[in-house]
Amino acid sequence: MYLALYRKWRPNDFENIIGQDHIVRALRNQVKSGTVAHAYLFSGPRGTGKTSTAKIFARAVNCLNPSDGNPCGVCRSCEALAEENNLDIIEIDAASNNSVDEIRDLRENVKYPPIMSKYKVYIVDEIHMLSSGAFNAFLKTLEEPPQHAIFILATTEQHKLPATIVSRCQRYDFRQISTEAIANRLKKVLADADASITDDAVLLIARSAEGGMRDALSIADMCLAYCGGGTIGYDDVARVIGSADKSTLYAFVDALIDKNSASALEIINRLSTAGADISILVRDIIDHLRNLVVYMSVKAPDAVIDEGKEAIARYGVQAGRAAAGDVLAMLEMLAETEYRMKWSQRPKTFLEAAVMRICNPGRAANIEELAARLEVLEKRIAQKEVEFSLVDVVEQEIIPPPVFNQAPKTIDEPKAEPTQVRHAETKTDSHALWNQIKSKIKKKNTLLYMLLQDVADAVIKNGKLEVRFPKQLKTNLELANTPERLSVISEAAKEAGIEYPVVLTLMEDLKPDAQEQIRIANELFGEGNFIIKDGGN
Repeated sequence: MYLALYRKWRPNDFENIIGQDHIVRALRNQVKSGTVAHAYLFSGPRGTGKTSTAKIFARAVNCLNPSDGNPCGVCRSCEALAEENNLDIIEIDAASNNSVDEIRDLRENVKYPPIMSKYKVYIVDEIHMLSSGAFNAFLKTLEEPPQHAIFILATTEQHKLPATIVSRCQRYDFRQISTEAIANRLKKVLADADASITDDAVLLIARSAEGGMRDALSIADMCLAYCGGGTIGYDDVARVIGSADKSTLYAFVDALIDKNSASALEIINRLSTAGADISILVRDIIDHLRNLVVYMSVKAPDAVIDEGKEAIARYGVQAGRAAAGDVLAMLEMLAETEYRMKWSQRPKTFLEAAVMRICNPGRAANIEELAARLEVLEKRIAQKEVEFSLVDVVEQEIIPPPVFNQAPKTIDEPKAEPTQVRHAETKTDSHALWNQIKSKIKKKNTLLYMLLQDVADAVIKNGKLEVRFPKQLKTNLELANTPERLSVISEAAKEAGIEYPVVLTLMEDLKPDAQEQIRIANELFGEGNFIIKDGGN
């Protein structure tokens, strides 16, 4: 019967535990000094060596002739404990043995001494799956077990354990294994299996494993079966794990940089039709954009990017075609899309929507063009042709709003002095003030700036700065309405002299008698870049 690689290559001594040197050193020192605790908690991501370390430690504390803290593997105790059916190392799966009755049975059995070893070791996997009653039943035994008993609890979700359990254990946190360490071990394993693999392929497997050696070995097993004994290449691994090949990723990001939504959507559709996992595709695109940003930000990208020299050179070519801020904005938007996709049954639609937002950020991006249109509008307002305000940032609380079609004041009537904006000089051009706020936001958060780019209306009303979104930009409002992004808007407004709490709202429907105003505004500014004022509201 074929033995899976992760089983065949399970470590049998501390020397073969990868990436957990801080834990290995502590446990070996305890074995050498004989200062062994009664309870341990091993927590960390899957496939990082928790159960393997527990088994090695269980044999080491019972070894008759330990070598530098390692089990010798040849003494009578080591040979007996190496058998799967030995009775002195008991493995319990808490996911399927999580009731109070089963823990009570454990409490009774722990009283009996080991058959032929010094210690009876209980390895309880997925300990977080125990019920509340089972934890309570287990507590006293864990606190004061018999002298011959050692408990090793393993979990991937330590935060679910009661503090009373954690406090009675020596806790060791296992870390994700580095990509380099996984790649080196994979090369050794595949060489032993008389298989060859390219450098970029082994790096792809190592990255896809996300810090877990077991996952890496399982992927390698599938790749061996797929290639049938031939050389494993990058494209082979990509097909096995449902990822996109590197050329496709470069082409996709090129399409985003060129704002070519049609090309990007075609790539998504082609990969989806071929059976690619959309969530994996998004992860790969995010990794690609991350590497691109890193390349554009550091002097020695090869020390930070886990890619071959050829791939890093291609990042250099792509980096010359894009601005770092734009790439970072793409990265942030796709990262948020990845999070939202987790709760959706239509992940492809979310990705396509993100592509459309990236490739079509809005029509009001050209500030100079918008300023020219504003100048034309101001002239028409002065001629009493229209009765609306583009962006009435200052209302009654700071500067009274303009009132049109009123009888002209007499020459002797004194002019009212405008109230000063707090901590800033008076600004009568409210549109310029909002543009000033947005320009400050752009420096702080490019993605937020993109979400606000088509928002032309912000008013101070009832002691708050209201940023009003057109109804067709409801999605932009939802994305911008987070505590972090509201804080960015507030900081930018404060720098511009406006110190009010920020709220995001949707514009109300326009009233029928405003149709002529809409026509004029659309002609000047484009649909959605204005708000009709009715009676000062």
